[in-house]
Amino acid sequence: MPFVFRCPHCGTETEVDDQYAGHSGPCAVCGRIVTVPYAASNSASTLAVRRAAAVSVPVILGVTVVGLIAAATVIGMAIVLLAPVIKTARTSGHTIRCSNNLKQIAMALQAYEADHGSLPPAYLADANGKPMHSWRVLILPYLGHDSTYKQYDFSQPWDSPQNVGLKYLMPEAYLCPSDGTLANSDETSYLVVVGRRTAFPPDGTTRLNQITDGLSHTVLVVETSGEAVCWMEPKDLDARRLQFQINGGQGEPGSKHPAGCHVVTADGVVHFLHEDAPPDGVRALTTIAGGEPIPWNRMEGP
Repeated sequence: MPFVFRCPHCGTETEVDDQYAGHSGPCAVCGRIVTVPYAASNSASTLAVRRAAAVSVPVILGVTVVGLIAAATVIGMAIVLLAPVIKTARTSGHTIRCSNNLKQIAMALQAYEADHGSLPPAYLADANGKPMHSWRVLILPYLGHDSTYKQYDFSQPWDSPQNVGLKYLMPEAYLCPSDGTLANSDETSYLVVVGRRTAFPPDGTTRLNQITDGLSHTVLVVETSGEAVCWMEPKDLDARRLQFQINGGQGEPGSKHPAGCHVVTADGVVHFLHEDAPPDGVRALTTIAGGEPIPWNRMEGP
């Protein structure tokens, strides 16, 4: 008899047949290993499984050493055969969660624009023009992190003694699971492209209605890997230094996903750009009013 199992990691509820009670495997959504518990009900099938488990104890204790070695060999072979399946499921789960992170960030940016009349600036600067605060801090309330936002002191730099203690309160949405875990992490996986022709100019802000290339043809946020940027740090990708090569190395859009990385456009849609995407096409996605054609058929991966 099927019963509802809730993943302890991501909270996804799934209907599971009780024949899988006691089995372990990757969650279909987050990819982390879970063990399906026995159903709370006393269905005949559940009781049968429990009786079988109870009866098996004396039988196992009575087997020969040869039998144990044979059993261990079979178990070892099963683990080896299942390893690629578990790895694939984990990779798929990370990809889904990364995509969802970018969707949340895009929704927060859109909500900020609705309230303030423009997207947030790439950074807030001090009186001398030195960057002090990141757009990632500005949208905290729209990601459900009001408490962290209220503790942040905008009168001091992001790395001041008052603010730096907040760096380990990074929202989960700022880290791709393929990049690591949230434990003691303060480095984000998601940056914007800063440039005069992008949605995040270095000395101003952009309204969504200024994106004449179309919201679906203009990138807001890109995925990166290995950039070592604290989520509070007012630092992103400089359009003047980009080669616009997916997985082209440090300082370029990229990820630890196989063969490409995610970006999210201003309409809130997440795209997976293949690492063979033509740089001119990637560059065209970052401009808000260039009028360049976007060769989607050569850019998006599976």
